[in-house]
Amino acid sequence: MSTYLENHISHYPDAAPIDFAKRFRAVRNTASTHVKYERATLDLTAFYRENHKFVWMLYSDVKGWWGRNKSEFPDLQQITAFTVLLEDTLGDVLPPPP
Repeated sequence: MSTYLENHISHYPDAAPIDFAKRFRAVRNTASTHVKYERATLDLTAFYRENHKFVWMLYSDVKGWWGRNKSEFPDLQQITAFTVLLEDTLGDVLPPPP
């Protein structure tokens, strides 16, 4: 039995709450901006407890796009072209992905 059984998609509702995107964006914008004074009072533990299942739904739903479930990486047009350009330009400089 998997330790992460609680993350199986069958344990989650069909959709996230209507205000989830607004709450997720607010936390993301506050946590990732080093000059926001709100960071001092941001409670990531509370956000995790209340929203983990919805963040997991996002991750679970899109992970195939990033090559985890398919042998061929999807062509995302300009994003793919930019990624290839970076790889070709900085391939010797950047460390390999983990």
